Amino acid sequence: MTMHNRSRQMRPVLIVFLGIMLLVFFPIFIPYQPAVIAADEYQLFTPTKPGLFEGMGKQMAVRFETRPCTYRLLGWSDDGALYYGATCQANEPVYWAYTPGQEAERVSDAPEMLNRNVVPQKEALNWVYANGVRPKEVEPWSRDLAIRHHEALLSADGRYLALIARHLYGPEDVLVIQRN
Repeated sequence: MTMHNRSRQMRPVLIVFLGIMLLVFFPIFIPYQPAVIAADEYQLFTPTKPGLFEGMGKQMAVRFETRPCTYRLLGWSDDGALYYGATCQANEPVYWAYTPGQEAERVSDAPEMLNRNVVPQKEALNWVYANGVRPKEVEPWSRDLAIRHHEALLSADGRYLALIARHLYGPEDVLVIQRN
């Protein structure tokens, strides 16, 4: 077998290998997006927004249908901070406080008295859109699947709605949506 024939036989194997690598690793170069985004008249804040490398990890979690962390909304404080718990990879829950527009802050424990103004599912769905769903006619059903536990909490002043969005078999995000 000549070198030219061997090279010709390896070409399809190389093309298949490159195709597989592209399918597996291309998603890490696409910025991570939560399962839902704010509707047009609202503004979205993501307390659990990942950094560059964490975003690559979450993008891969979407691709491979894994859920690195689960979240639980605890409630809103009177001073406008959302408290939530995060359980990552079967560890003990970690508690966070988030004031819209600021960075989430790790706290030792959540306050005892938190406001839990639960918003009905149908109303909460009006605050969001499912991202990238085609055809557009099925988008409303996708929103319903993307809101975990169908629970959303309204802040005491009524300006913010907190909810947990998740990709169907992938990662979750705590989202805070501001009414403009």
